[in-house]
Amino acid sequence: MQTTTTKKTAIAWYDIFKPSWYVEQMQGWTASSYRLLLLGLGVIFGMTIAGKINAISILTMLAGMLGFTCTLSYYQC
Repeated sequence: MQTTTTKKTAIAWYDIFKPSWYVEQMQGWTASSYRLLLLGLGVIFGMTIAGKINAISILTMLAGMLGFTCTLSYYQC
């Protein structure tokens, strides 16, 4: 049995580090999904800057934003 990998599959893990990949993945969302995304990211950002800013709070903000975006995108499939 021979396994084959396409070029797109071989570089898929690397693409997640490019902002253009996220833009491409979010194409086709409904307007209400974009509004919910902006609201959620705004709340996460606002809660972060309301507290003490340090490296941990910035990393937590980025992780929260990524997690919220992934959760929202799951329901777009």
